[in-house]
Amino acid sequence: MKSQGKAEHKKFLDVLLLEDDPIVQHVHHYMLERLSCRVDSAATGLEALEKLHQKMQMPNTPYDIVFVDLGLPDIAGFEVIKRIHDLKVSQSIESPNIVVLTCYSASEQKSACEALGANHVLQKPVDIQAMRQFLSQFNTTSH
Repeated sequence: MKSQGKAEHKKFLDVLLLEDDPIVQHVHHYMLERLSCRVDSAATGLEALEKLHQKMQMPNTPYDIVFVDLGLPDIAGFEVIKRIHDLKVSQSIESPNIVVLTCYSASEQKSACEALGANHVLQKPVDIQAMRQFLSQFNTTSH
């Protein structure tokens, strides 16, 4: 699926990183910051959904991208994606680009994730060059 492009002409991308493994979360958080993203992190699906809800209460500050790990300790990443779309409908907002981060083959997960509304699937580990290339499609001015 194509990115929605709503992040065009921004200096920074606002992203939410949902990853339960503290080391992987730290590495991806650091990488995204180095690539000119403003990053909020969450370790559980419920924490991520709460951050999304709080962000929606602030005018003109939506997340551009939500990175979702599929294997979470509380609720599955697939359920998080579904709930993001439910929030979109109930709040009448534009949904952020949803990017699934998975250690499984991206091709194995792609169809299921796209059916739920994910825009992209990236296979972990994601190195900085691959992330830079991925983020370049959002046309931020500081890459």
